[in-house]
Amino acid sequence: MEIDKCNKCGAKVTWNGSNIDCPFQDSDTFSKDWNCGVVFRIRDLCEIAMNGDVYGLQYQFCDDQKYVMIRTSEIEVDGEYSLGLCLWVTWYKSRGGTDAMWILDSDDKPRLPTYSDLETISDYYERFIE
Repeated sequence: MEIDKCNKCGAKVTWNGSNIDCPFQDSDTFSKDWNCGVVFRIRDLCEIAMNGDVYGLQYQFCDDQKYVMIRTSEIEVDGEYSLGLCLWVTWYKSRGGTDAMWILDSDDKPRLPTYSDLETISDYYERFIE
């Protein structure tokens, strides 16, 4: 759903061009997006990983396709380690869309992250960077 201000994370359009296309307005799982606020918190972590070593983040690229593995196995949610092994993120160039995000686990099939998952992962890693 295209919006100019997100009622979940508070992100606002501050650029010329398309409005925010936030997957979390109508659903709780990641899907097609454009400049979504919580997704861009993850992308900011990925950008930092591109420029140097950050514990728990591994950056790779192939041509203009970029991808990052963000370790989630150490993140506790409600007293449990429930975010799988890692969040895998991929995007093309440095544009506003994120192509795919998956939480990978050794016991279950990959799943799409929820808004809460992305917020928890961002909160966890942002405290090491600030």
